[in-house]
Amino acid sequence: MARIPTVGLQYAGELIAAFIERAGDRVHGKISIGTVPKGLEPIYVHRQSRSLSQILAELLLDSNNYTANQVFLELGGRRLGGPVSLEKSLEVANDMLAAHGLADAIHLEEGSGISRNNLFTARGLAKVA
Repeated sequence: MARIPTVGLQYAGELIAAFIERAGDRVHGKISIGTVPKGLEPIYVHRQSRSLSQILAELLLDSNNYTANQVFLELGGRRLGGPVSLEKSLEVANDMLAAHGLADAIHLEEGSGISRNNLFTARGLAKVA
């Protein structure tokens, strides 16, 4: 089965629109995929009430791929500026791995840990632990 990223993005937009309508408001216009035009103000900004250490402690107790990926995406956004992107996070993570001599021992494709293309050697993993 081919994976088409735009289908998931479209679904996410429709889901958000449904939640907005359930809350009593209405979404005007077409749901589109792409970058947000400059100058638009966000209608909602979520501020995390838990510290990163709390989030990571909970993540170690109860694995959550979505949360792990969100933390990974923040890595790139914090270091290289918003908006967050997989490319930015991979760049930052690869720089960090190289700085610790792990560039050849660990290969990341994404942050949740579920990609079969995330690869590591036993020695590389032992250095991280």
